[in-house]
Amino acid sequence: MTAPASPILRWITAGLLLAGAVLALVMPFASSPIPARTLVLVDGLITTLLGGLLIAHWPSDSVWALGTLFASGLAISAFNLLTSPSARIASTTEISTAA
Repeated sequence: MTAPASPILRWITAGLLLAGAVLALVMPFASSPIPARTLVLVDGLITTLLGGLLIAHWPSDSVWALGTLFASGLAISAFNLLTSPSARIASTTEISTAA
C-alpha cells in the first residue's frame, strides 16, 4: 500500500489543469477559426472536469490520478494533432516532394 501524495502536489496539479483548461476553452473563440475547434473545446471541458475532481478530493490517492490525468490529456492532444488539417497538408507535401 502506498502513502497518499502530498496535498500540495494535488493543488498544484489541479491549478495547472484548470489554467490549461481556461486556455483551451478561450483559445477557439479568441483567435481566428482553428481547424479542430470542437476537439480543443472537448479537451478544455475534460480538463476542467478532471481539475475539479482533484480539488473536490475525489481520488483519495492522487498519485494514480496524476498518471491517469496526464495520459488522458496526452491522448486527447495527440488525437487533436493527428486529425487536424495542417497535419494532413504536411504529410501530403512530404509525399509529393519525395516522388
